Amino acid sequence: MLKKSYYYSLQWLFDSDMFASWDCANFIKETLGVESLTGYTVPTDLGTNKAYYDELISLVFSRFREHAIIKIDKLPEQQDPTNDEIGEQIYLWGMKFIALLNDTHDYYITLLGLYAGAKTHLMDDIKATSKNNVKFNDTPQNPNSAGVYEGDDYITHFTHTEGESSSELMSKIARLKEIQDAYKDVMSDWVRVFERIFYQEEVEWKYE
Repeated sequence: MLKKSYYYSLQWLFDSDMFASWDCANFIKETLGVESLTGYTVPTDLGTNKAYYDELISLVFSRFREHAIIKIDKLPEQQDPTNDEIGEQIYLWGMKFIALLNDTHDYYITLLGLYAGAKTHLMDDIKATSKNNVKFNDTPQNPNSAGVYEGDDYITHFTHTEGESSSELMSKIARLKEIQDAYKDVMSDWVRVFERIFYQEEVEWKYE
């Protein structure tokens, strides 16, 4: 039997009364229609890594804003979707969003932190530090009534050396090529993960 399909985009959600903020925590609250996140599973470090989450949400919204987040099928003789039906589907989509955020945040937050720390040192030379202690004891080692003449108390000569060496190991051009081959845009990879919860149809609001 033929059905009419209604698609509602992320842009439609932005323009509706169901959405009020770009802030990550508020977005989740507004999407789920709750006053508090208590009782919902969200990343425990939402506060400490808020900047990363806000950047993620902003990029996801920018990339997929014209794509549909929900689809409602109706029989030809039925009326258009009601606000309650739309709200229920948006709620389910919000739960998908939170589930995906939970499944991926630990991996990507860790990578983002490590890449941020390494970013300013990508072209640094490779440095190696060496430490060496030499102890010499020429006291006879035969046991006597007091025990064996060994240990630091019987050292007659002690030498300590410490140094640091620095080397490019490769030319700056070779290092740049290595960075281009290996360095990743972690945030872009994380954004692409969320493509799976969007319909690929681009819609202005809804269509049949």
